[in-house]
Amino acid sequence: MTDLRAVVARLLGRRELERQLSEPDYPRSLTAEERDALNFLLSADFPGVEELREQAKVVSVVGRRCGCASVDFSVDTEVAQRTKSYEPVPVEAHSRDVGPGGPFQLLLFVREGWLAGLEIVYFANELPVEFPPLDAFEPPLTFPLA
Repeated sequence: MTDLRAVVARLLGRRELERQLSEPDYPRSLTAEERDALNFLLSADFPGVEELREQAKVVSVVGRRCGCASVDFSVDTEVAQRTKSYEPVPVEAHSRDVGPGGPFQLLLFVREGWLAGLEIVYFANELPVEFPPLDAFEPPLTFPLA
């Protein structure tokens, strides 16, 4: 078992292995960092944002995508309303500067009118296991349907 853990630690990196081993069961509440990133993206005005802001109050994390900071969401559909906007990525934010890990982006995914996930897109070899500080991002950009 120790040999397997050493191999996984080399492949994923010790920090990622420790995070995965301590990861809570799903579903779980958003961390403060995840909630801040979600609220940052939802601070932009775009069609359907009001419903998405309400959904954000009753959203849970149901998994991670790639071993990085990206998370998948589930919304309590008994409490929240579906947004009428079906734009799959209604808002995103780009990094202000290119740091040692390269540029990065923060994307909000919506599926069939429901919050679906928050993704950190990175262009370096190292997985970002945490969201960068919000001041590292330009203001959110929106792409409403024409």
